[in-house]
Amino acid sequence: MTINVNLAGIVPFSTIDLRDKTAIVFFLAGCPFRCIYCQNYEYLDYKNLVDVDEIKSMIDRAEEFVDGVVFSGGEPTLQPIPLFDLLKYCKRKGLYTGIQTNGYMYDVVNKCLSYLDLISMDVKAPLNKEIYSTICGIDEKAAESAIESIKKILNDERLFLRLEVKTTIYKEFVGLLSDIKKDIPEGIDWIIQKGYVEKIPPQQTRMPASRERFDIVTELKEDDIKKLAEDLAGDRKNIWIRTELGDKKIS
Repeated sequence: MTINVNLAGIVPFSTIDLRDKTAIVFFLAGCPFRCIYCQNYEYLDYKNLVDVDEIKSMIDRAEEFVDGVVFSGGEPTLQPIPLFDLLKYCKRKGLYTGIQTNGYMYDVVNKCLSYLDLISMDVKAPLNKEIYSTICGIDEKAAESAIESIKKILNDERLFLRLEVKTTIYKEFVGLLSDIKKDIPEGIDWIIQKGYVEKIPPQQTRMPASRERFDIVTELKEDDIKKLAEDLAGDRKNIWIRTELGDKKIS
């Protein structure tokens, strides 16, 4: 049986997506969110069906040069059949594996667990349906479903050693960080990363929910992000920042 994957893009060699390791990164198209600052918004409605055997051939060629494979998006868990097949293939080859997810599909993450070394999950706001729906450009019912799934991932102790949480930060989001911290259990790496204004979606592509607040977002300097992370680290360990050069541990 032929399995197709809706493939939006590839980074052949990354030194950032797997900490202290190199990776080839595949971006899978489609996402249930329409985040106001989405850095990959071109992938949301992308159509490019590719046989998974072609992806496996790319992995075969890359394995001499990389330590692992990361599946990003969009949202890779929206394509569970090809994702599961490709993760199994990577593990059979002895490659390190990771997914980058918004946490919307706990059941898919759970199914893939045996073949995953890293789950890199975005927590975009405090786990409050009003704020989450605003930032993610979804209605409150969808936000409730997302938050329920994210909480399952955060509180599944089997995932702790494989889980990192990322929060993308702009000036307008700074006041949310202390509440986000309360939602992330101790012991999980929390990465604060810079958001880039030039990469956000055009205003006309945003969903109506996202226009109620944060119509304008302001980019922070990396020194400002480091200071924010240091403040958060005052009573918490496992705080990191992510820059273009990689991850740096703050506490």
